[in-house]
Amino acid sequence: KASLRGASATETVYVRNLNERIKLAVMKKALGVAFGECGQVIDVVMRPKASLRGQAFVIFNDATAARDAVDSLHDFSLFGKPMHVTLARARSDVMTKADGTFAPRDKTKRAAEADVDGEAPAKRGRFTAEPEEDAARDDHGRAVAGSGGAGISGATAAPTLPNEKLFVQNLPEEVGQMTLQMLFQQFAGFKEVRLVPGRAGIAFIEFEKASQSAIAMERLQGFKITDDDVMQISFAKR
Repeated sequence: KASLRGASATETVYVRNLNERIKLAVMKKALGVAFGECGQVIDVVMRPKASLRGQAFVIFNDATAARDAVDSLHDFSLFGKPMHVTLARARSDVMTKADGTFAPRDKTKRAAEADVDGEAPAKRGRFTAEPEEDAARDDHGRAVAGSGGAGISGATAAPTLPNEKLFVQNLPEEVGQMTLQMLFQQFAGFKEVRLVPGRAGIAFIEFEKASQSAIAMERLQGFKITDDDVMQISFAKR
């Protein structure tokens, strides 16, 4: 069980041993979903600096939620690695400013400690894809489904008529159902994620209508979950 060291009234937890292969935007969203089960998450702070990868601060709206997160999520496996979760040594400036107890910290001391507020709050909202530079485009400059990158066979799949189910491939092994649900549930009509037993790297995503699945495919086509894994999406065969 994790040690509850740190300020007993802190609303912030310190998370380390995170999978460094996962893109920061994806990891922040995943942490928000996972820790959101313990209480209201105000912010997730991560730094892009190489020496600080694999670490994060999760800020709750109250200290009880932070303590619950330590009890519940220490050693919880996220993207194939067990998270190490402890209470942060200092309260977040966001919270001390809100309750009127904020006091500027000495810069030397601040640098020596883990800095909870070292980065602007994470931008909330929908993910935007980072398509491959050589991905095929239609007349409107959008990535064509199934184009760019290496598929399962490396061959271009025959066009499939639009329908409510999507076929997703080129997923890293660390990505599971929770991550895919996190990515696709932001779109209207989302129903479920289905993984294929014994087949890593692929999944099926179902929506209520073909028009809804088409929007999700357009928005997430070419999304990079890691620097090396570019998600490829096409309509599933009927």
